[in-house]
Amino acid sequence: MTKEPQGHHYVPQFLLGNFAFHEGKKGKGSNRVWVFDKWERSHFPGIVRDVAKQRLFNEIELAEFNLTLEPDLSKVESRASSVIGRVLATRTLANLIPEERWHLAYFAAIQQLRGPQSRYVQQALGDVAARMVTDSGATSEHAEQYRVSEEQAKSESLRSIVE
Repeated sequence: MTKEPQGHHYVPQFLLGNFAFHEGKKGKGSNRVWVFDKWERSHFPGIVRDVAKQRLFNEIELAEFNLTLEPDLSKVESRASSVIGRVLATRTLANLIPEERWHLAYFAAIQQLRGPQSRYVQQALGDVAARMVTDSGATSEHAEQYRVSEEQAKSESLRSIVE
């Protein structure tokens, strides 16, 4: 069992906090953001620490151990947080030094790869490829080779972050 946090945010809390409103007493649970659930077509106020996260989202099981990217992603977030904080304070990117620009660009690239959407896209592309193979007359067994399982999409998504 992992000793790392099991609730992995795919949108860092420091970003969500920039959109938060405060409700009730200050402290745990008072920072909230409006959440839109596009699958259910509903919206509701959610607690920053509880939204845009899934259990073990950045962890994969290998043969003899679990591999988690959470500590490495936390380091990337920490660097980006200070840069983004500076940009918000000065309201300009012009004062960033090249190293800060690199951290910001790296963080933005990671954000594109780490969310659920990148995994859904991989699965959808696999489904399209399987349909095209079937439509060309191949057997369904052959077409199934092109489908991407949820676990394969997760593994590929995490691998693309590492690379």
